[in-house]
Amino acid sequence: MSLTPTAWLFIYILLLLPLLHTVLATAHNTPINGTCDDTCGTIPIKYPFGTGFGCGHPVFARYIKCSSGTLQFSTGTGIYTISSIDYPSNTIVLTDPLMSTCSSMQNSGSFILDRTSPFTITSDVIFVLLGCSTTSPVFDADEELCDTGSGSRICRGLYSCKGVTGIGLPQNAPVSTCCVYDSPLGLGSGYALDLPKLQCSSYTSIYGFGDDEGDPMKWKFGISLQYNDSYDTETCKDCEASGGLCGFAGLDQSFACGLEEKIIELENLMGGFGFSNKRVFFSNLISGYVKLGNLEFVSKTILRSLKVEGEGTIFGEETYCEVVKGFLNNGGIKGLATLIIKAQKLEASDVVVDSSVGYGIVNACVKLGLSDKAHSILEEMDVQGGSVGLGVYVPILKAYCKEHRTAEATQLVMEISNLGLQLDVEIYDALIEASMSSQDFPSAFSLFRDMREARIPELKGSYLTIMTGLMENHRPELMAAFLDEVVEDPRIEVGTHDWNSIIHAFCKSGRLEDARRTLRRMIFLQFEPNDQTYLSLINGYVTVEKYFSVLMLWNEVKRKVSRDGQKGIKFDHTLVDAFLYALVKGGFFDAVMQVVEKTQEMKIFVDKWRYKQAFMETHKKLKVAKLRKRNFRKMESLVAFKNWAATAHNTPINGTCDDTCGTIPIKYPFGTGFGCGHPVFARYIKCSSGTLQFSTGTGIYTISSIDYPSNTIVLTDPLMSTCSSMQNSGSFILDRTSPFTITSDVIFVLLGCSTTSPVFDADEELCDTGSGSRICRGLYSCKGVTGIGLPQNAPVSTCCVYDSPLGLGSGYALDLPKLQCSSYTSIYGFGDDEGDPMKWKFGISLQYNDSYDTETCKDCEASGGLCGFAGLDQSFACVCKNGANSSNNCLGRGYAWSGTWGLKIQLKMILGGT
Repeated sequence: MSLTPTAWLFIYILLLLPLLHTVLATAHNTPINGTCDDTCGTIPIKYPFGTGFGCGHPVFARYIKCSSGTLQFSTGTGIYTISSIDYPSNTIVLTDPLMSTCSSMQNSGSFILDRTSPFTITSDVIFVLLGCSTTSPVFDADEELCDTGSGSRICRGLYSCKGVTGIGLPQNAPVSTCCVYDSPLGLGSGYALDLPKLQCSSYTSIYGFGDDEGDPMKWKFGISLQYNDSYDTETCKDCEASGGLCGFAGLDQSFACGLEEKIIELENLMGGFGFSNKRVFFSNLISGYVKLGNLEFVSKTILRSLKVEGEGTIFGEETYCEVVKGFLNNGGIKGLATLIIKAQKLEASDVVVDSSVGYGIVNACVKLGLSDKAHSILEEMDVQGGSVGLGVYVPILKAYCKEHRTAEATQLVMEISNLGLQLDVEIYDALIEASMSSQDFPSAFSLFRDMREARIPELKGSYLTIMTGLMENHRPELMAAFLDEVVEDPRIEVGTHDWNSIIHAFCKSGRLEDARRTLRRMIFLQFEPNDQTYLSLINGYVTVEKYFSVLMLWNEVKRKVSRDGQKGIKFDHTLVDAFLYALVKGGFFDAVMQVVEKTQEMKIFVDKWRYKQAFMETHKKLKVAKLRKRNFRKMESLVAFKNWAATAHNTPINGTCDDTCGTIPIKYPFGTGFGCGHPVFARYIKCSSGTLQFSTGTGIYTISSIDYPSNTIVLTDPLMSTCSSMQNSGSFILDRTSPFTITSDVIFVLLGCSTTSPVFDADEELCDTGSGSRICRGLYSCKGVTGIGLPQNAPVSTCCVYDSPLGLGSGYALDLPKLQCSSYTSIYGFGDDEGDPMKWKFGISLQYNDSYDTETCKDCEASGGLCGFAGLDQSFACVCKNGANSSNNCLGRGYAWSGTWGLKIQLKMILGGT
């Protein structure tokens, strides 16, 4: 059956009865049944003071109590002895045991008087700082913190005392290390004397000079405080008139002049007998009051707990959730705000944020999924004139991030900034990342502006998050606007690569005029375009077939070309390829030959096949004879291009195709030179001085063997490491358009890699950490490992075994500079001893496409010829051994390429005649 709220509260109290019985069986020292006294030692005690908790006024009981006949005063910096109370003048005098006097000086602690206390320092008190550093802020001439008039006399008097030796100074030392503060009036009841901050060894306080101002031994040392006397009431006077002492009792600390209820007795007795943690007691009371719907007593209990404990909150998340639900079920946002404000007045000034009542209530709202209610509570506090620390806002911000409510989070950040609070960089980064994930770009920009205005030093992470997010969402116009806003901020260190990202994004989306405008902007701001800048623009123009714009780019770039890329544009293979392809497609052969001359000058490898293909696709019907009449210079450039591209020798003359290269037999689709074999393979393979060579964008490799039954070839890279010889390697790139793929048994191994290499990213899983470790140990056991600067049997932490690059099609790129590795090797077999790396098979095994064989080629081979190709259209040709070639076989009637007749036909082809 269900219980009434009153029954629940009764049960909670019953659960505490065993404890009550245990406590009552022993003596107690908390004021109960008239145990408040009217003296402490020799000092008479009158209202509002008391001798213990429950005696006097509750505001004063927080600071003053009687302990073993000594009246004590407590602040955040320690416990002081009250030497006297003058009730007519409402003053008390404190004695600090660590404070210096003429007879005894020592290193002192600080002195802090809470602003919320009912005490103020009297006007006759003089604070004197002793043994101060010459760099102390008290000596700042602009601040005038020291009294240089009569203050000098006081300093000389103190430094004449013998006790000055206690702080490491000689008697009658110079007074340059002494500072006499003026009386701290105008500070309200709060005052702080922070000696470490002020760089002083000790302090003293003088509230009178006795009958001899010149004799510091007769001065009155102590801190004189005046207290607020407005707490006296007629009710208290009636109590005293009846022979009682005024005190307080109950959770609401209401006035008491007599016996208290048993629950108050239990509350007071618990602290006196070792039950210092009253969390369960107060939590149960709160839970009972919540069930009763008595929110007033919920608030009073929480506030009471703060007064008793003297620290931050003692409640757990569960209790706060009950409190929040109880208040919100009754529309109590205003009540919760008021509770937090009252709690702040009772909490210590140095309370940890997550131990405060404000944090507990706000965090409970968030845990209950009521982030908006938490925000409303803080807004209500602002209306009531209250505020909270930054940490109280954090749970709401995290909740908004988790819920992707970035607009609300941004608005809250603005409110926090307006309060003069500053978030840390981690919170900003999380909020900006959430905003970008939600595509809430305005919020991300607003947060980043707030970071800059808050002068947070580390902006790079959030900057990259925004730029990357805009790039992924194809918003180059926002990237440009954002970069323009932050370009002059030294904390971001904007570089050419940032502008390149925007230009690339504009080009990719076809917005070439915007890309060009961005280029002009970056040059205006003195950012130098590089090869990547122009590469993006070229690719963009080629996509929309604006080849004349590429010509304009070339005229701009050719003046900036640098061999090493240190002082100008780095003219590498990628940029050369982009320019040549676009200029050939556009028919600007004069510019094409300018590019070619640069490549020859700088010894850059050029794959002519691609540009011959581009020429055939676009200018197959271009007639030199007609061109000669219109533009002789262009005709000269065209002839020069054809000569360079080897179009004058499209077909081998007099049987120059061979069926062997060195010791390697050559069969279709391979050939020994251009015009031999299939044109697709002739682009990659040729025979040079008895060596069969394979060409890619990264260099020329030797073909060590061809296995025709399995359609595989094995390449040897002269710079690739092996067990017997290791060295710094170049990269290896296999074009995606090639008819070759890397075989499944090939294992690429990266050697001498940096510990920051991307291959060691645990999330990417690029390295084989199983059998791969065995391979690395084997390679690092080789003597050749010294060639890359490592000792034999070095740790394998710099070695990475790639899985075989299957599933990548025919394309593959091993970019060693990007991967931060010194060398690489490729293993396609382990021989007959997997444990001996000297017997492993080093090389790159490639499989080729065998679908190019045709019946026409078989007829050619059956007639004793070798299959090849001829003409600009690279049509099939049968190369015959008797010096005559045919368009079908050696028995047919195709062109006979021999003697001067053959040369004339070749020239006719060059000039584009019919």
